[in-house]
Amino acid sequence: SFLSLTLCQGVQQQHTMAGRKPTMEEIQVEGQRMQMGIQQLATKINELEGEHKEHTLVCECLGDVAPDRKCWRMIGGVLVERSVKEVLPAVKSNKDQLGKMVEMLKRQLGDKLKEMEAFKAKYGVQSEKGEGADAPAAAPAKTNHGVLV
Repeated sequence: SFLSLTLCQGVQQQHTMAGRKPTMEEIQVEGQRMQMGIQQLATKINELEGEHKEHTLVCECLGDVAPDRKCWRMIGGVLVERSVKEVLPAVKSNKDQLGKMVEMLKRQLGDKLKEMEAFKAKYGVQSEKGEGADAPAAAPAKTNHGVLV
């Protein structure tokens, strides 16, 4: 996964910089790598938060529907006909897992932001965009989604 690859790259980069004083170019490359990792995490958080909201909306809609009513669920790109009583538990489970994943990624993002601040302080790096411009917004864009029942 990209998270483990990013962590491995970071460990390799730290080992090369640990034995000697890094050049300005190495500091810049490491800072850019860290910033890219932060942006990737923020993007993934936004994506998963959107999916979590969609699952919440589906749960709310299906909660008011008769359990024997037909509904359709997309499984692996195939639309499958099921009943509400078969689909609702799976959707709730997926929603809960998405929520846990978002929380875990938010903790990782916080750790990476702290790591980036420590890196900046250690090497005297200043942001070109001004303070606070480095951290990407973790809030997703507001969109309207419809659900067919």
